Amino acid sequence: MIGPSDTGNPTLRPHEGDRMTPTGHRLLRPLVAILFLSAVPASDAQDIDIADEEAPVVQNMAVNEIHESNFDIWVFGNTRNNLSARDRLESLLMLNVDEVERACGLSEAQRKKLLLAGHGDLKHFLDRVSEARKTFHQLKRDQSKINEIFQMTQPLAATLRTGLFGDDSFFAKTLKTTLDPEQASRYREVLREKSQFRYVAKVNLAVANLDTTVGFTADQRRRLIELTLKETTPFEKPAGQYENQVVLLKMSRIPEAKIRPIFDDTRWRLLNRQLQQPRGMEPFLRSNGYLGEAEHGQN
Repeated sequence: MIGPSDTGNPTLRPHEGDRMTPTGHRLLRPLVAILFLSAVPASDAQDIDIADEEAPVVQNMAVNEIHESNFDIWVFGNTRNNLSARDRLESLLMLNVDEVERACGLSEAQRKKLLLAGHGDLKHFLDRVSEARKTFHQLKRDQSKINEIFQMTQPLAATLRTGLFGDDSFFAKTLKTTLDPEQASRYREVLREKSQFRYVAKVNLAVANLDTTVGFTADQRRRLIELTLKETTPFEKPAGQYENQVVLLKMSRIPEAKIRPIFDDTRWRLLNRQLQQPRGMEPFLRSNGYLGEAEHGQN
């Protein structure tokens, strides 16, 4: 059976009834490597480890149909509950409406308008999923199409990661015209506080990850966190799996005159090397709106 690996890319796994033979294992290993490396940005490929020699793979080449559960996993993720995709999206909509209501209060008429708009966004997304599923059914009997199918599902998965109710959604547009000025002001403040809190957590996590390579002192770790929060701005929009790279790029734009004095020569070389690694992803992150102009051209 085919399913996503820990990196979110397709791998080959045994299907029920498949036979395991060492010969099949040897033949399929190159295919596994190709699929891993072709489904991610080039800058990420070097960080992916191909499954080790003992990892199970599909052995019966006669069984070449891609199981439909893989399509759902690639789009919706490997969820552990029994809710349908539609029910999960309905729950997400209710959480968003409840968040607005807690922030600024809603009349019954306002709540109904937001729910109606949100259901429009859900329908639009599920229509896209339905069209992609039709293509999946056309290709699922050909395992050579696995990477093509996986890539087809990624815009849908990205929409879920960044949020169904972003600035271009019916929900967001209706929200702007439904709230009165006082409600809108309270809601903006809640969003600002929420964004700042989340960004603080991501900066702390990024510095903790850097610490495993650089080996900061407690004072260096504290000063780097404080400087990053002072000199950079929160995410322009949720960046999902790329948020650590976004933080590192923002950090790399801090003027050297401000960040260099925190570290001794050895730690600065190690840190600077780590901060340069995400540079290859910058055009992708910027084109997707994950980096703002405030971080452009600094340093």
